Amino acid sequence: MAKVLVIDDSPMVRAVLLDYLDRLGHQSLAAASATEALSICTASQPDLVIKDLYMADTDPTELMQDLRRCRANLPIVVCSTSGQKHEIFVAIQNGANDFLLKPFALQDVATLIERYVG
Repeated sequence: MAKVLVIDDSPMVRAVLLDYLDRLGHQSLAAASATEALSICTASQPDLVIKDLYMADTDPTELMQDLRRCRANLPIVVCSTSGQKHEIFVAIQNGANDFLLKPFALQDVATLIERYVG
């Protein structure tokens, strides 16, 4: 069982991912802001983060750096729309381990959990 932190400012995206993670038997955590994400990361030490590339309250690379300070080897998967491919590339250059293009198949989430958590 993995502990997965979902960071997205969309309540719908969070709800869908949390429901799916719960059905897979994983422990799911959710944050709607960078501040909340860092608090949860520090307190709960997740095994994996699935993060929306753009959050209203922070720069995309700044939050990844803060998450890395929380846990240096924390796998981070960024999500974004297909229209932001360049930004995803930049996120990978700045510390993201992988990416999901929105809309994505839920099975892709399971594959990433297997890849990074086992």
